[in-house]
Amino acid sequence: MQAERQPPEAQDVQRLFLQHVNVIKGFIFGLMPDYAAVEDVLHEVFLVVTTKSSVFAPDSDFLSWACSIARNKVLERRRLNRRSFVTLSPAAIDSLFASAQSEDLPALALTADETEALKLCMERLAPRARQAVELRYSDARRPSEIARQMNWTVGAVSVAIARALATLRDCVRRKLADSESR
Repeated sequence: MQAERQPPEAQDVQRLFLQHVNVIKGFIFGLMPDYAAVEDVLHEVFLVVTTKSSVFAPDSDFLSWACSIARNKVLERRRLNRRSFVTLSPAAIDSLFASAQSEDLPALALTADETEALKLCMERLAPRARQAVELRYSDARRPSEIARQMNWTVGAVSVAIARALATLRDCVRRKLADSESR
């Protein structure tokens, strides 16, 4: 007789959230320039993760699930605060953060201007930061694999990628603003 898979308790999912909170926070920070807003979104993600704990499959990738929720919360906040929220377009966010674990998210294309700006900004990243970003998003490698390949800790990989993404976001935003002003 096969054992019936029980949904995780809210406390189990909260424990997983706390284990991954720094990575989730870095992910959100890569999407949003405002530290206070990052904290607010992080709290919202925690509430959603807790509320929806019964739908989380224990044998699935918690981090991908939580980051998917975070992405949706950032996009929701962007829609609600259009005037005061400066970031990449939703298409750029989707393209930068699409990964093998989030195939359920629609793959949206960047505009030609965003693609060119992103290409130029990638070239300006420090070589090791560029390598980490390319391994994560072009090769769809997990942070643990990147850490082994680059001889870094998983935390260092997460921080490097979050910082690189924040740098890319700012660089692309400046380039797009410059091209619009011409």
